[in-house]
Amino acid sequence: MNVINTISIKKTKQHVQRRQLNMQLDISRKIMEILDDNAQQVPEGFYLEVCNQLKKLHGAASGVPQDELVRRELAVRRSRNRLERQAAELNTLKEQVNKSVRDYNKCMEKFKEKKRKLEDRLQVRDDILKGREKLMDDFEDNMTLAELQRTLSS
Repeated sequence: MNVINTISIKKTKQHVQRRQLNMQLDISRKIMEILDDNAQQVPEGFYLEVCNQLKKLHGAASGVPQDELVRRELAVRRSRNRLERQAAELNTLKEQVNKSVRDYNKCMEKFKEKKRKLEDRLQVRDDILKGREKLMDDFEDNMTLAELQRTLSS
């Protein structure tokens, strides 16, 4: 029975500590909210000092050591910087791809224009060949008539 009471007392203490911690965190958040709402009416140095102290209070109340908070903040900054560099690289690559697509489209337009001109030239050649074939057919027909006239006159 004594062990059960001890466990129960420990759980109750932990519960009370958690409630106090949550209350302290809520109070520090509310103070920050009030400070943010009135930021225009207080000197900048005062505002920054209160923010720093609230940050320390919040870190102490949350049970996270200050150096751990600093380490996490630095990790976040490094990650943000890395993401910004990657975003810049992606923008550069995007610009390069867009330039390549524009260049490709220009080449395609030139190719289409050359193709159209060649097709026009081929059509002219086809027309010339058809005209020559007709002339040859007419010439062959005329030859046959001439031979027929020779034959008839002889």
